[in-house]
Amino acid sequence: HSKIRCKVFARFIVLYLAFYQQFIPLKFSPRKLLRLPQQALFTDNHLTFILIYESVVLLILVWFLKKRGWSFTQLGVTPKWKSTFIGIGLFIATWIAWILVYVALVALFPVIQEIEQSRTSTPSSLALWRIALVSMLNPVYESLFVCGYVVTFFKKSNNLWIAVLISTVIRTAYHLYQPLSGILSVFLIGLIFAYVYAKTNRLWAVIVAHGIFDFTGLLAYSLQS
Repeated sequence: HSKIRCKVFARFIVLYLAFYQQFIPLKFSPRKLLRLPQQALFTDNHLTFILIYESVVLLILVWFLKKRGWSFTQLGVTPKWKSTFIGIGLFIATWIAWILVYVALVALFPVIQEIEQSRTSTPSSLALWRIALVSMLNPVYESLFVCGYVVTFFKKSNNLWIAVLISTVIRTAYHLYQPLSGILSVFLIGLIFAYVYAKTNRLWAVIVAHGIFDFTGLLAYSLQS
């Protein structure tokens, strides 16, 4: 029983440290879901905080996981050309899937497009070097914990789809500050990423695809200002 409690506590520590900060800025309300007037979603200060926080927590948790017997090889993080090209293909396939799903949703629920067209948030100009650094660090941070660790852990004691859904729900939950279209896209992306990782154990491919999404998304957001 003591060993079981120790394992449960260790997993709680990993998940708590990895995702606690993600939920701090989350103050869910219909105002944010419907994208009524609000401040910029991202600023240079926000990106700087992400870089500092995720760097520190990543180092702590990587050390902690290594002490617990986890390794990058076990999670499929090892960079390989094949996995890199798979990641690029995964980005393209996921992007196309999202476009098709969004078009179908708008056709079924026109109110979604009305909500998006009525948004009046204020975009913020972001430094390109911050966008680049966040697009390299954040995919490693999120993919390692919300995809690699969570899916690997839950797949051991449950079936594949339970592990995939748990990973997807966690990822979606800390993105509820985004507009409705953003929440829906994160859910779809999280579902595809978690499933691909669960089937292939290629976390590097997921990291590459996530990195491209982050870079293109932040760049497009910055150029709106």
